[in-house]
Amino acid sequence: MVSSRLLEALRNDKHEIFRAARDAHKATDFLLQLELHQSLDKALAEVNKPAAAKDLPREPEFKTTGALAINARATAQLEL
Repeated sequence: MVSSRLLEALRNDKHEIFRAARDAHKATDFLLQLELHQSLDKALAEVNKPAAAKDLPREPEFKTTGALAINARATAQLEL
């Protein structure tokens, strides 16, 4: 439904439709950019979220037999 004020403005100024289209385009671009920024912020927050302890890989458990047991970290340090 078109208002009578809009019809009157269009009758008085033939270029009004182009200004209205330009303004609508600017508003649409603004809303699309806002949506893009919000979705990027959400994605970055998800990527940068600290991992929960249950999601972290577990260190392997070694079966120890007396004094000959070697810790995996100690072994890695010796190799360096």
